[in-house]
Amino acid sequence: MYVYELGDVDAPALLYLHGGPGMGCHNFVQWQGQTLARGVRLVTFDQRGFHQSDALGPDEPLSEDIIVEDCEALREALGIASWFVIGHSYGGRLATRYAARYPASVRGVIFENPSWDVASTRRFRLPVVATLFERHGRPEEAQACRDDAASTELFADDPMRTELLGRLGPLGERWFLHPDSDRGLLDHELVERLHDEADDRAAELLFQSPLLLENLTALLAGLTVPSRLVLGEADLVTAPDQVAIFEAAFGADRVVRVAGAGHVIQGEQPAVYAELVLDLVDAMAQQR
Repeated sequence: MYVYELGDVDAPALLYLHGGPGMGCHNFVQWQGQTLARGVRLVTFDQRGFHQSDALGPDEPLSEDIIVEDCEALREALGIASWFVIGHSYGGRLATRYAARYPASVRGVIFENPSWDVASTRRFRLPVVATLFERHGRPEEAQACRDDAASTELFADDPMRTELLGRLGPLGERWFLHPDSDRGLLDHELVERLHDEADDRAAELLFQSPLLLENLTALLAGLTVPSRLVLGEADLVTAPDQVAIFEAAFGADRVVRVAGAGHVIQGEQPAVYAELVLDLVDAMAQQR
């Protein structure tokens, strides 16, 4: 695995798990690396099969469970007794599984706009995406969004409806980011340069895995580690029903909403995000 490590080795260790599947951690390091490294020992990596980590072998499997085991193997390899974990978006699913399976290894979790329940996320955001299509004179795509949102099927071939979202083209960032955010924020030039067919195969395995369709909100009540939920005020991934389940498990005071941000708080409000993360790490360190 290609691993980034920044900060004082004696500072509290913090693992960042990127979303996607397969987005990589390059933008996070660019936006947050040096700032967070002033207060924590920051560790992050391109998940197995993606970007600068080795490509998968011809018959090599990949699943959320395998990535969780990679997290634990990385912790042991770095000699870290236990660490805090941030899971962004899809990475929130990985952080949930990791904290549930290895609670002694995890000092606390920050869930950043996670998708614990793919079906709930789809139902939440597709009607909003439909309005974008309508505003730009594309009623057929708008109706397809509404039909999919109302469907009881999980669409195992494309559970996140990436094909529909892909049809947005240049409009795509308008659902992903806060309306006032810089439109050029998600410039994936580096990621696109690194992207190749190996990334496509790894992503396909994760999207086709039955584990992606599991509703992980059921795990929240059983988590024994301090947990916080950080939401962008315009985020369309963590649906209200998922938030309510988190609040029932940990309390409404464990939810932080960030103004002026959508799904990518770390890049939309970088200074606010860095201060918030360091404060939450300090608070969870005292809680446990």
